[in-house]
Amino acid sequence: MMELEKSAGARWFSRWAPGLHPGALSWSFGVSIVAQASTVAMSFVLARIIGRSAFGEWAAVQSTVGTISGIAQLSMSVTATKFVAELGRSDPARAGRILGVCSAITLLTGAAAALAVFGSAPWFAGSVLRAPHLAGGLRISAASLFLLTVNGYQTGALAGLQRFRSLAVLASCQGVATAVLVTGLALGAGLEGAFAGYALAAALTWVIFHQALRAECQACGIRVEYGQLRRELRVLAHFALPATLAGVAGMLTSWLATLILVRQPGGYAEMATFSAAGTLRGAVLFAPTAVTRVSAPVLASLVGAGALARHRDALRGSVLLAAFAAALVAAPIASGAPWLLGLFGRSFQGGAMVVVVMALSGVFEAGGQALNQEFLSRSRMWWNLLMVTGRGVVLVAATSLLAPSRGALGAAWALLLAYGLAVLFVLVLREWLETARAVD
Repeated sequence: MMELEKSAGARWFSRWAPGLHPGALSWSFGVSIVAQASTVAMSFVLARIIGRSAFGEWAAVQSTVGTISGIAQLSMSVTATKFVAELGRSDPARAGRILGVCSAITLLTGAAAALAVFGSAPWFAGSVLRAPHLAGGLRISAASLFLLTVNGYQTGALAGLQRFRSLAVLASCQGVATAVLVTGLALGAGLEGAFAGYALAAALTWVIFHQALRAECQACGIRVEYGQLRRELRVLAHFALPATLAGVAGMLTSWLATLILVRQPGGYAEMATFSAAGTLRGAVLFAPTAVTRVSAPVLASLVGAGALARHRDALRGSVLLAAFAAALVAAPIASGAPWLLGLFGRSFQGGAMVVVVMALSGVFEAGGQALNQEFLSRSRMWWNLLMVTGRGVVLVAATSLLAPSRGALGAAWALLLAYGLAVLFVLVLREWLETARAVD
């Protein structure tokens, strides 16, 4: 019976999502489930330990650190995924040189960003976040910023090597360690203890991912090279540059929208509700993220092999699977919003509609996330930059209009509008590009 079931599942994937191996998806789902469960559990416990307003401050600092780290990575994670998947077997020497470029760049940019945050923490906390007491937390978080930046390309490289089992084990360790260290230190030292716990978890994450990547590269005959970096710098102009600009546009506009919310009267309380709803929205995205984690390197390898028909079918299967999985999770989250918010504490229970709107926006993001692999796998990163920039402009403008009167709910509606229009743009653009190719 099991053999028949496995055969049926294999036939289904072969028809609707060629190249997306069920076993790889299973491991990828495992990564997402453990990571999301750890994040949700940590948020529930942390919100109860430090209170609603402090939880909003935690979310604002984490948003700031995540934004700066994402910018400092200069898209080296996605660059590593793309080129290791494409070259790992056919040209391991070049794959090693590209990994050397990614490693060197993230070391430099991560150190520069961390030093900048550490030095400007008092000014930033007082003038930008309007919470001078957060200066110490920002300085602690500078360490997290550096470690998250230098670890980004390692995660991307493991995905490019399609080592999904290793990623599952490593991400599970990371999620559990982060939850335990953040909540454990928050019990003893409050908000600053939570920041310290996050930094310790980031250090542990870098160590275990570094050891895993070194072992996997040795097994594949890939040697990370630093002596010939100039030979691969052109990769930055043709792929990583537009990918970096898109990352900067996406993260910066998202952070600006967050800043608009927290600068309203009672903004940190509204930010706490928005962050709690965002944690639940993350559950909507866990399955789509698992799908794209597998499909991204597969699609890149299909382009490298010239199998464009299989690429088209695999992309279609990825989009359908991601959107369906997101909708399947969004429905119970939206219906159980009051109860779920109550797990954060009684003061959160009035924001049920924020959760409903955020869950719906997650479905649109899931579909867009899968569709965007068209840009990544075919190296159409300038089109991706246009889409991300437009989405960010809509997000900031809509938040500016809606947050002053509607608070967290206004920010949630802005998010839904931005991602809905982005999906529409990608669908129209993809159809136009396919038509133009057929004419040529």
